[in-house]
Amino acid sequence: MLAIVLATTRSTATAQGVDPATRLAGLSLLERVVLTLQHAGAKRIGVLGEGLEHLVAELRTDPRLDVELSWVRPENLQELLQGEVEPVALAPWERVVERGVFVQLV
Repeated sequence: MLAIVLATTRSTATAQGVDPATRLAGLSLLERVVLTLQHAGAKRIGVLGEGLEHLVAELRTDPRLDVELSWVRPENLQELLQGEVEPVALAPWERVVERGVFVQLV
């Protein structure tokens, strides 16, 4: 399954000083979503957003991560989805969602 994390920095959360790099209990919010998606069964995860390549590069070095992780610019989303036949899950970065919610989407 392909999961796409909607990591836009243009949201009400970022207007309030929170962004994907914000740490909560030792993990960035983006890292928390990616690990939750992996645990729910995602095999490929695309992080859609601008200016997040440093966060994605940092996540790729995490030994807990066992999925194909890529950073995707909005204009390249079609390329990521091309040929995809499995379900696609969309996940917002600014919400901490229980694993069961993602499992139900899959």
